[in-house]
Amino acid sequence: MVDYEAIFQKYNIPTAQSGRHKRPGYSNVVCHACTGNEGFHRGFCHETGSSVCFRCGSMHAPKALAAVLRVDIKQADRIIKEHTVGFIKSSFSGFEPSVESVDISKLNLRPLVKFHKMYLEQRGYNVERLVHFFGLKSTGINTDPFYYQNKIFIPYYLNNQLMTYSTRDISVSTKQEDFKSKYITCKKDVGLLPPNFMIFNFDNIKHRKNKKTLFLEGPFDCAKFPEVAGGLSGIKFPPAQVKMIVENFNYPVFLLDPDSAGQEAAQKAFDQIEVLTGKAPEVYSMDGSIKNPDGSVKDPGDFTYEEVDNLLNELEIEI
Repeated sequence: MVDYEAIFQKYNIPTAQSGRHKRPGYSNVVCHACTGNEGFHRGFCHETGSSVCFRCGSMHAPKALAAVLRVDIKQADRIIKEHTVGFIKSSFSGFEPSVESVDISKLNLRPLVKFHKMYLEQRGYNVERLVHFFGLKSTGINTDPFYYQNKIFIPYYLNNQLMTYSTRDISVSTKQEDFKSKYITCKKDVGLLPPNFMIFNFDNIKHRKNKKTLFLEGPFDCAKFPEVAGGLSGIKFPPAQVKMIVENFNYPVFLLDPDSAGQEAAQKAFDQIEVLTGKAPEVYSMDGSIKNPDGSVKDPGDFTYEEVDNLLNELEIEI
């Protein structure tokens, strides 16, 4: 969150205190970009950090604030960062681990079993690459708790330390259309961090700070791009993941499902990234350029490796 009210108090800028321009979660000030009657038209959203005027529309927040405070954009950007609270002060605020290490002994891990390999191969994955980059395994027949049994084990590492894990349930079948999947994540009292506080595959991409890096919705979405991509916890990714991206990657590229609801859910995170970095992230919508035989948009996890190479070339992402 950005405490715009504190900013305007500090710089003696009047804000709307009543009437239709006084809205919860916003600080409204006179918009210097508008013509005609002056009023508290420009709102600064505390939650997303973004800025929009009822008359002249949205504007990059540092630029809008610079006009209001009569400072340069770099100074406005610095002021915003100084008054951003919450996840800015701590990457993992809101979670305190109750253990010193992640205990996986009761999962009885083993190399990927046949039907897990079959599922991955039928989706076009190179199983050896998945094992090499991600350390995928199968859980045992007898696990504690029992509901982790016979699942694909998906570890999350941070600087070579296991922080948490997720598992994926695959029904046993020889037909791809009969495979059904379900994620069961590590319990909070077992992991050092929840998966939605992490970026899957972080250790393999953390050296890409000054290179374009791809971010997709989940582990198996990014699994076709192990050298250049990280997995999020769905498209409505939380502040901890936003902070990890901002601090470690200067050129993030987001690959989105064309579903409008999904893009709307991600917009708050993109607004936060823009406030923190001073530039909007690059967003690529899968608008149907890569399709299934039936004409539907193909899931990134189902891309062929040729389609992966073509997409990386289109996005100008170097391995």
